[in-house]
Amino acid sequence: MVPFAAEFVTSAFGREGWPRWNRAEVALAGRSNVGKSSLLNALAKVKGLARTSKTPGRTRCLNFFSINDKLAVCDLPGFGYAKMSHVEAAKIASIMVEYMQGRANLDAIAILIDCRRGPQEDELSLARMAAERGIEVIPVATKCDKLRRSERAAALKRFESMRVPPIFCSATSGEGIDDLRRRILAVDRKKAAKTTPVSASNSATFDEWLKWVFDHPVAKDTSDEWWWHEPDADEGGRWLDRPPVQALTFVAKLFENPLQYLSAYSDAQINQGLNFIVFRACSRHFDWLIDGRVDLNLRKRCIRSIENLSRELFAPRCSDNVKIYTKPLDHMCDMLWDLVVRDADARVDNPDGTYSHVRDTEIDKEFLATLAGILAIPSIACQQSALHGLGHLVRDARLGCEVIQKYLDDHSNLRSDLREYALKALAGRVM
Repeated sequence: MVPFAAEFVTSAFGREGWPRWNRAEVALAGRSNVGKSSLLNALAKVKGLARTSKTPGRTRCLNFFSINDKLAVCDLPGFGYAKMSHVEAAKIASIMVEYMQGRANLDAIAILIDCRRGPQEDELSLARMAAERGIEVIPVATKCDKLRRSERAAALKRFESMRVPPIFCSATSGEGIDDLRRRILAVDRKKAAKTTPVSASNSATFDEWLKWVFDHPVAKDTSDEWWWHEPDADEGGRWLDRPPVQALTFVAKLFENPLQYLSAYSDAQINQGLNFIVFRACSRHFDWLIDGRVDLNLRKRCIRSIENLSRELFAPRCSDNVKIYTKPLDHMCDMLWDLVVRDADARVDNPDGTYSHVRDTEIDKEFLATLAGILAIPSIACQQSALHGLGHLVRDARLGCEVIQKYLDDHSNLRSDLREYALKALAGRVM
């Protein structure tokens, strides 16, 4: 069993009662009948640590617990109880909003949801509020002991709107309790990892970020590119994993007006910098596209901005066969969608010990719309790039065949190599 020593510290009805400590906090939230108290007792393996009741909605304040003397859990009041008066409901909502928006220690929130019903607007609204503050959202599917094995797949599907796969838990059977303990304890390690020196990489303005990404000599070999020689954060170096909202905001701003911001750099420097942004082995900028904790509209904006990048930058500067790489930007024009679409899935552990790759349907739809727009640009380079991305979308998301077929139908006199490539994309056989 994962060590999870819990001790009750205090209750608070407002800011003045919050513990004054410098430790990460994980909030437990959920509807009044979801079994939060029972789950907290199961996590700590201590009966009576959190008061349980046959009458839901008894918790009316914030209850703080110390975990392993270094982490904290805050049990939030239950919401959505039908017999609660409007005055009581408003008071609880005020307590929760004040805590969610004003607690600097809050790093994650575990939202407990009955696995038989899935998330409703209350839980989704809470998740959006957390995501806007950069707080990690941990969906927890409770009471899973009441599900038959044959019902698991349908239950998992109900959680798709959370954008993050849930942890199936049962305070009765003990299923998933250790997994949730590990997830909560990992929040403390993440907080420790954030204590990096302030530098241009994590406190930069947009102009400083541009210089940091693009203002470097072009390496003769990819193994010599500048980011491989950056020391890790724990060695006093600059943090390459940018904060998510800032990362996607900066990328979208750049891609929406690339000529204005990249005029000082050569095409080779631009290619090298774009590779750093997009390639997940170099930085995590594009990892955030599939992270459900980040606002969906911002992620969609970032994807849409690639169409403008293609039109303004790639179309006039790339060759008519980007597969051969005769011009500096050919490589990124060809490979951008390979890196973006192909890697846009999340690995999810299955109850039987296997795992699945799950894609975000909203993000895939945005990929499809953007790729269709790029395919319509009168540029062979952009069309090859879009076909590359569509080929991966056909294979990995079962989307895009109609777009490719329309392109073939509308261009009866396509160059032979381009037609052959389009047919490969139609079959999901691009490389």
